Amino acid sequence: MYLIHNTILHSIMFLFFAAFKSLNVLLYVAIYIPALYALSNLNYRYFEKRFIDYREKFIGKFIQ
Repeated sequence: MYLIHNTILHSIMFLFFAAFKSLNVLLYVAIYIPALYALSNLNYRYFEKRFIDYREKFIGKFIQ
């Protein structure tokens, strides 16, 4: 979540809401939180999990 929160999602959402010149806080939060969880899940599944698995394999070779 920390990788996506301020760097990507907040910037995109801010630009999107600024383009329409409306900042409804409830709508912003209603879109932001599910999008944050969805993007965090994708990031974990397709990027972080691969490196965690490689680390386990690498450490397993030297510990046994």
